[in-house]
Amino acid sequence: MALSSLFSRVKVGAQVGVVAGALLAGWVILLRVLNGPAEMHGLGTSLVRLIPAYLVGSLMSGMMAGAMSGIVRGVVGAAIVGFVAAIPISYIVFLAADNHWGSSSVEITIVTAIVIGPISGVWLWRHKGRFSGVSR
Repeated sequence: MALSSLFSRVKVGAQVGVVAGALLAGWVILLRVLNGPAEMHGLGTSLVRLIPAYLVGSLMSGMMAGAMSGIVRGVVGAAIVGFVAAIPISYIVFLAADNHWGSSSVEITIVTAIVIGPISGVWLWRHKGRFSGVSR
Protein backbone atom coordinates (compact mmCIF):
# COMPACT_ATOMS: atom_id res chain seq x y z
CA MET A 1 0.00 0.00 0.00
CA ALA A 2 2.79 2.43 0.90
CA LEU A 3 4.57 1.82 -2.40
CA SER A 4 1.44 2.57 -4.44
CA SER A 5 0.99 5.75 -2.40
CA LEU A 6 4.59 6.75 -3.19
CA PHE A 7 4.07 6.10 -6.90
CA SER A 8 0.86 8.12 -6.80
CA ARG A 9 2.65 11.08 -5.18
CA VAL A 10 5.54 10.85 -7.67
CA LYS A 11 3.05 10.77 -10.54
CA VAL A 12 1.26 13.88 -9.27
CA GLY A 13 4.63 15.57 -8.73
CA ALA A 14 5.64 14.69 -12.30
CA GLN A 15 2.39 16.16 -13.61
CA VAL A 16 2.89 19.38 -11.66
CA GLY A 17 6.53 19.46 -12.83
CA VAL A 18 5.55 19.08 -16.49
CA VAL A 19 3.02 21.91 -16.18
CA ALA A 20 5.57 24.12 -14.41
CA GLY A 21 8.20 23.30 -17.05
CA ALA A 22 5.77 24.12 -19.85
CA LEU A 23 4.92 27.46 -18.20
CA LEU A 24 8.59 28.30 -17.74
CA ALA A 25 9.38 27.29 -21.33
CA GLY A 26 6.47 29.42 -22.52
CA TRP A 27 7.81 32.35 -20.52
CA VAL A 28 11.27 31.96 -22.10
CA ILE A 29 9.71 31.80 -25.57
CA LEU A 30 7.70 34.96 -24.85
CA LEU A 31 10.84 36.75 -23.65
CA ARG A 32 12.68 35.64 -26.79
CA VAL A 33 9.85 36.93 -29.02
CA LEU A 34 9.68 40.26 -27.18
CA ASN A 35 13.42 40.87 -26.77
CA GLY A 36 14.88 39.09 -29.78
CA PRO A 37 17.86 36.72 -29.84
CA ALA A 38 20.50 39.23 -28.70
CA GLU A 39 19.70 38.94 -24.99
CA MET A 40 19.97 35.15 -24.87
CA HIS A 41 23.01 35.22 -27.12
CA GLY A 42 24.60 37.75 -24.75
CA LEU A 43 23.99 35.33 -21.89
CA GLY A 44 25.61 32.54 -23.90
CA THR A 45 22.49 30.43 -24.25
CA SER A 46 19.58 29.78 -26.57
CA LEU A 47 16.02 28.50 -26.65
CA VAL A 48 17.32 25.14 -27.83
CA ARG A 49 19.20 24.79 -24.54
CA LEU A 50 16.77 26.48 -22.15
CA ILE A 51 13.49 24.82 -23.14
CA PRO A 52 14.69 21.23 -22.53
CA ALA A 53 16.42 22.40 -19.34
CA TYR A 54 13.19 23.85 -17.96
CA LEU A 55 11.16 20.80 -18.98
CA VAL A 56 13.59 18.19 -17.65
CA GLY A 57 14.52 20.17 -14.54
CA SER A 58 10.88 20.82 -13.65
CA LEU A 59 9.97 17.18 -14.21
CA MET A 60 12.82 16.01 -11.95
CA SER A 61 12.00 18.59 -9.28
CA GLY A 62 8.31 17.72 -9.41
CA MET A 63 9.03 14.02 -9.02
CA MET A 64 11.33 14.69 -6.07
CA ALA A 65 8.73 16.94 -4.42
CA GLY A 66 6.05 14.33 -5.01
CA ALA A 67 8.19 11.58 -3.51
CA MET A 68 8.94 13.69 -0.42
CA SER A 69 5.44 15.14 -0.04
CA GLY A 70 4.39 12.25 2.20
CA ILE A 71 6.68 13.47 4.97
CA VAL A 72 5.47 17.09 4.94
CA ARG A 73 3.48 17.91 8.05
CA GLY A 74 3.64 21.71 8.06
CA VAL A 75 5.00 24.88 6.54
CA VAL A 76 8.60 24.22 7.63
CA GLY A 77 8.54 20.74 6.09
CA ALA A 78 7.07 22.14 2.88
CA ALA A 79 9.83 24.76 2.73
CA ILE A 80 12.53 22.11 3.22
CA VAL A 81 11.04 19.82 0.57
CA GLY A 82 10.76 22.83 -1.75
CA PHE A 83 14.44 23.65 -1.24
CA VAL A 84 15.59 20.08 -1.91
CA ALA A 85 13.30 19.74 -4.93
CA ALA A 86 14.49 23.07 -6.39
CA ILE A 87 18.10 21.86 -6.63
CA PRO A 88 17.66 19.84 -9.88
CA ILE A 89 15.98 22.62 -11.83
CA SER A 90 18.42 25.22 -10.47
CA TYR A 91 21.37 23.04 -11.49
CA ILE A 92 20.07 22.11 -14.94
CA VAL A 93 18.98 25.63 -15.89
CA PHE A 94 22.28 27.04 -14.63
CA LEU A 95 24.20 24.60 -16.83
CA ALA A 96 21.99 25.44 -19.81
CA ALA A 97 22.54 29.15 -19.29
CA ASP A 98 26.19 29.17 -18.22
CA ASN A 99 27.61 26.03 -19.90
CA HIS A 100 30.35 25.35 -17.36
CA TRP A 101 30.59 24.11 -13.80
CA GLY A 102 32.85 25.43 -11.05
CA SER A 103 32.86 26.27 -7.36
CA SER A 104 30.74 29.39 -7.88
CA SER A 105 28.22 27.22 -9.76
CA VAL A 106 27.50 25.27 -6.58
CA GLU A 107 26.93 28.49 -4.68
CA ILE A 108 24.61 29.89 -7.36
CA THR A 109 22.62 26.63 -7.53
CA ILE A 110 22.21 26.50 -3.74
CA VAL A 111 21.27 30.18 -3.42
CA THR A 112 18.74 29.84 -6.23
CA ALA A 113 17.26 26.76 -4.56
CA ILE A 114 17.14 28.61 -1.21
CA VAL A 115 15.26 31.53 -2.77
CA ILE A 116 12.88 29.66 -5.07
CA GLY A 117 12.43 26.31 -3.31
CA PRO A 118 10.86 27.24 0.03
CA ILE A 119 8.49 29.74 -1.57
CA SER A 120 7.37 27.14 -4.13
CA GLY A 121 7.14 24.38 -1.54
CA VAL A 122 4.97 26.42 0.83
CA TRP A 123 2.76 27.69 -1.99
CA LEU A 124 2.17 24.17 -3.31
CA TRP A 125 1.55 22.84 0.21
CA ARG A 126 -1.06 25.53 0.86
CA HIS A 127 -2.79 24.84 -2.46
CA LYS A 128 -2.65 21.04 -2.47
CA GLY A 129 -6.39 20.70 -3.03
CA ARG A 130 -5.92 22.05 -6.55
CA PHE A 131 -3.78 19.09 -7.56
CA SER A 132 -5.48 15.74 -7.95
CA GLY A 133 -4.18 12.92 -5.83
CA VAL A 134 -2.63 15.20 -3.21
CA SER A 135 -4.33 15.70 0.10
CA ARG A 136 -3.40 17.92 3.00
